[in-house]
Amino acid sequence: MVPDSQNNFIIFLKTLFTSREVQTAVLNYLIGSWSDWKGITVFWQIDQKERVYHGKLMLYNTETGKRVVGKDGNAIISSVRSRLNIDKIGFNQCLFGLHLVGENTKVIALIESEKSAIIMSIFKPEYVWLSTGGKGGFKFDFLKPIKEQKIIAFPDKGVYDLWLEKANQLNSFGFNIRVSNWLETQNEFSVGTDLADVYMFFRQKGL
Repeated sequence: MVPDSQNNFIIFLKTLFTSREVQTAVLNYLIGSWSDWKGITVFWQIDQKERVYHGKLMLYNTETGKRVVGKDGNAIISSVRSRLNIDKIGFNQCLFGLHLVGENTKVIALIESEKSAIIMSIFKPEYVWLSTGGKGGFKFDFLKPIKEQKIIAFPDKGVYDLWLEKANQLNSFGFNIRVSNWLETQNEFSVGTDLADVYMFFRQKGL
């Protein structure tokens, strides 16, 4: 087992939260590391039946929590399938954090990134935070397992209209989704900012 001290994302979390809070998040979301890739974080996609769908590998800066960018200018990202040369035939994905959803689940909060879902689960534990893995993950196939749950969606700034249109479509099929426009009203934050960015900004400012 790779120690937390070799996982950049976990190191970053400890600059914001207590060790106990971080450990709880690590255990809840089953945050993983990769033994032959120092610093990398594994975000496992696991459903309510504990079936593993996917493992996304990402590298973060320990001080800023931002994605590390390679020489080509792109974020360093891979997958367990790629690292193990597993055939992608029949490859499916699910919401990150789906294994946390049960019959008596609290209100579900949807956000784009896995990192932000974990961070917001510490800031706002009254919700069950799930990640779509990107703006395109806000879709029927991903959300079908939580159709009977009350859902609040928190899109990144600039994505509100897209998610609102999609939510209206899904609600016509029996979903119960409300889309928050709070970020859109915050003029001091740029397009692409997500809810966790705002909460971390205020935490780091001591506000």
